[in-house]
Amino acid sequence: MQRATLGRRAVALLIDWLASTATAVALTGSMTDPRTSQWNLLIFIAEVLLFTMLLGGSFGQLLLGMRIEHVTGGRPRPLQVLIRTLLLALVIPAVVTGSDGGGLHDKAAGTQVTRFR
Repeated sequence: MQRATLGRRAVALLIDWLASTATAVALTGSMTDPRTSQWNLLIFIAEVLLFTMLLGGSFGQLLLGMRIEHVTGGRPRPLQVLIRTLLLALVIPAVVTGSDGGGLHDKAAGTQVTRFR
């Protein structure tokens, strides 16, 4: 499988974040409500976690033809998805990349982002 590029992964992340933001605003009824940012992060984590466990990638990743795989191939185990998602929510592990272009959150979880189309 071909690894997904940093640009494609960044656009998928933006799609996921915007979808979470829209959902949080719909729940709180306001962009300026202090609870909106808290809901946004919780919704983002839940969306990425559930979509990845059930469908193999987040909403944005699937939309752009990517999926999360175990480094040896196949679907990652639930614990790997949980580790990857929590580290992604911390931001820094996701923006620091290794020599292969993968984020530190993927290295720690033993996962990689690949393209399926």
